[in-house]
Amino acid sequence: MAGPVRMIVLDTLLYVNVFPGMLGGPQRTWLETYLRVCDDTPTILFIHHTPRADLLDTRRLFEIITPVKKVKAVVYGHSHKYEFCESMASR
Repeated sequence: MAGPVRMIVLDTLLYVNVFPGMLGGPQRTWLETYLRVCDDTPTILFIHHTPRADLLDTRRLFEIITPVKKVKAVVYGHSHKYEFCESMASR
């Protein structure tokens, strides 16, 4: 990817030293609103907890970002295995 990129770091901590994590309603609302009004700069989201495993509101997160073409990746860090997947359905 060349050119500028927007990086958004989201807080998925629900409780210190406890699984699982969650974005929560206020942060999801902020993200949905921000993505709607910001320009089309390619955007990468960063979260700590693993979607589909440790993130309680994974479905709601992906309902927000799947239709948004400028969101190019979700990077997460709370995993002990490497995984890569690409969804071409919405691109």
